[in-house]
Amino acid sequence: MRFFVPFLFAREAVDRQSQVIHFDQGMLGKVPKGWIVAATHPGADARWESVQDNSAPSPPNVLAQLSQDKAAGRFPLAIGKALRFETAGSV
Repeated sequence: MRFFVPFLFAREAVDRQSQVIHFDQGMLGKVPKGWIVAATHPGADARWESVQDNSAPSPPNVLAQLSQDKAAGRFPLAIGKALRFETAGSV
């Protein structure tokens, strides 16, 4: 199964504006610079890559989750090192 993440929305703690993240600068077939991959449980390595998808809302590239591990309850993660998130009502 192939999942595409054409862009992500991050909440900025300071100005509370949404930010669109594009994946057009990195090399195809690689994890974009500033991102790490992980998974929630033991198993095969999580696999995320920058791939070309001209039908994406922000073409030409997207971050695709390409893992094939079918273990129940296991979720591949792509984590942007520089992203900051906040919960509703936090300061």
